[in-house]
Amino acid sequence: MKKLICIVLVVFGCVALNFRGKKYIKEHPNTDPKVQHAILHHYFFRGMTIPEVQASWGDPDSRYFIDDLTEIWHYKAYTLYFKNFELDSYVSHKY
Repeated sequence: MKKLICIVLVVFGCVALNFRGKKYIKEHPNTDPKVQHAILHHYFFRGMTIPEVQASWGDPDSRYFIDDLTEIWHYKAYTLYFKNFELDSYVSHKY
C-alpha cells in the first residue's frame, strides 16, 4: 500500500510540473524553442529566466535573496544561482 501511495504521489508531481510547463508555454508562445524543450523535459540551463526555471522545475525547496539582483534556490538535487533574474550557475548534489 505504501508503495502505491508513493507511486501516485510521484506521478501526480510529474503531472503537475508538466501542466505548469505547458501552461507557461501557452501563455508565452514566443519563448525560444530550446527553452520550451527544457521546460517540457524538466531541465534547465544557464540563461533561463526565473519564471522559465520555475515552469520547468517547480518551486524550490528554499529560496534566499542576497540582494535585489541575486537569488539562490535550493532543490534536493541542485542549488541554483540567479543573477539579474537569469540562471547564472548551479551546483549538483547528486553523487
